[in-house]
Amino acid sequence: MPTRKAYLTATTDFWVSPRRNFWAFRGTLFHKIAQDAGGSMSWYEVPLPREIEIEGKLYQVRGRADIIRPQAGYIEDFKSCKRVPRTNTPYGNHSLQLNIYRWLFFPIMDLQNLRVVYFDMNETKRVPVKLMPMEEVEAFIMEKAAAYIKAIETNTIPEGAYNSKKWECKYCDVVDVCKKL
Repeated sequence: MPTRKAYLTATTDFWVSPRRNFWAFRGTLFHKIAQDAGGSMSWYEVPLPREIEIEGKLYQVRGRADIIRPQAGYIEDFKSCKRVPRTNTPYGNHSLQLNIYRWLFFPIMDLQNLRVVYFDMNETKRVPVKLMPMEEVEAFIMEKAAAYIKAIETNTIPEGAYNSKKWECKYCDVVDVCKKL
């Protein structure tokens, strides 16, 4: 999640219309169906907390993987989309997201298989995600966490601006707040 969005979500009151939440609604339905059909060998919606230290203070970084299949060494994440990818390349920041889940889970076990399960109204597609070096993932997390902590502690809105051409802005819950800034 971008630092600006995380800050605005944590510090402002906002309202999301049901129409704008269609993708989340559809995703929730798909998650429930997949969970009910998945069997007992998988873990669903697993919360993954991990502590990091920034300037001598401990903070908790959290994420929630859609499915972990320990025996197969998999982390999977479901994504509702307008159209599944035509290639085996994940959309947007989905590779980074899965690698962050891997980093969060790493102290417990090293899961080597990451994939995004895309679904649209016609089909599903499993797309493999390349493993990133753990040091690179951790450096990203530390940088973003430090920026978020600084914004919260100083009550300073992180830089950024609404951009109608960015897909992140189109699906952001705090887009109306951001537009006003």
